[in-house]
Amino acid sequence: MIRSEYVLGVRSGLGSAAWEHSQFTEFMHTTAGRISLAMAILLILLFPKANSCQDLSESRSQAPPTEKPPVFSDITVWGAQTVGSTVLMSEYEGQRMAAIGVGLRRHFHTYRHFDMHWNFEVVPLCVPSFPTSGGRSYHFGGGGSVGVEFEPRKEWKVLPYFDAGGGLLIFTEPTPIPQAKRLNISLQFGPGIQIPLKGRSSLRIGMWYSHFSDGHTTHDNPGFDGYLLYAAYTYSLRKRQDASN
Repeated sequence: MIRSEYVLGVRSGLGSAAWEHSQFTEFMHTTAGRISLAMAILLILLFPKANSCQDLSESRSQAPPTEKPPVFSDITVWGAQTVGSTVLMSEYEGQRMAAIGVGLRRHFHTYRHFDMHWNFEVVPLCVPSFPTSGGRSYHFGGGGSVGVEFEPRKEWKVLPYFDAGGGLLIFTEPTPIPQAKRLNISLQFGPGIQIPLKGRSSLRIGMWYSHFSDGHTTHDNPGFDGYLLYAAYTYSLRKRQDASN
């Protein structure tokens, strides 16, 4: 028979040794369980972070280099035709003109509410015509211009804008009358809208007030005045950003 006694609250004898052994064994099992649980939680928490960091570093190392922005933001091909004439700076009535051109645009400055671009236009063909006693007199020429464009900083489906420019036009003969010169100074400005198409393409429709004359370099300076309706196809040289950007 095993005897056990209590002295000052401390168990002694053979029974106390067996009890202490069982308590130690229970403590070790409990501690080992807690350590195992803590290690498992730590591994679960650490391994996903390590994997994610590895994936992030791999994606960064495999990411293509930043695309170098092109010199021009887009290129535009347009055609224009007069829909009316005026005599604001001209002496002729009933003037008409048809023209085709190619334009290059580049971002110039960003303001709080709008963006500013500058344009370079090449006009390979410009055909004004003027009323005469025998019908109409047609003149052929071409030239180019530089200008600016303003558009709002809004994510609108249809984007309005306003552009203005000036340049030179040279014709195969004195225009509009024999007493004028072949070389003329041009001016045009007006509003328009840009409608996005698929990919990098978009459609532009607008109207210019257009004028050209020899700038009073001769005694007679009748010049040309007209309202031109134009349509244009624009191809962006920059990748179109996602809506989230």
